[in-house]
Amino acid sequence: MAGKTRVRGWPRLDSKPAGFSLLEVLIAASLLIFVVVGLCQTLCLSLVLKQKGDWHRISSEILSAKIEKFKGLNPEDPRLKEGSYSETIKDLPSGRNVLLDWEIKEESPGLKRIYFTVSQPGSSTARPIKAIFYYSNHLEF
Repeated sequence: MAGKTRVRGWPRLDSKPAGFSLLEVLIAASLLIFVVVGLCQTLCLSLVLKQKGDWHRISSEILSAKIEKFKGLNPEDPRLKEGSYSETIKDLPSGRNVLLDWEIKEESPGLKRIYFTVSQPGSSTARPIKAIFYYSNHLEF
């Protein structure tokens, strides 16, 4: 080491330490946590929306089938008498029990109003679906 002097004490300002600083690690960790929480929230929301979509699909299929049965009936059929009716239907693909209630009222001669309610017994998340169907003797639908 002849001719070179080594100064001890303060480190040189232009030298960088190896590795990451604490601030860089904290910023990276907070960004990573932010992204992961956002992905979890998106996943949970998509699952809830899928359940709602499945429920609406099931209820619309059940309503469509019941309305088609009513459309094929004779106007004097005893199944079209005024009153309240109920039926429990098991959806085979999902295994859910679905309660279908309907009420038939004669609005005027030749016109009946059928008020449907589809609900899932014991479920607090699936809202009841309601529909109205008008059955006309004169128009034949």
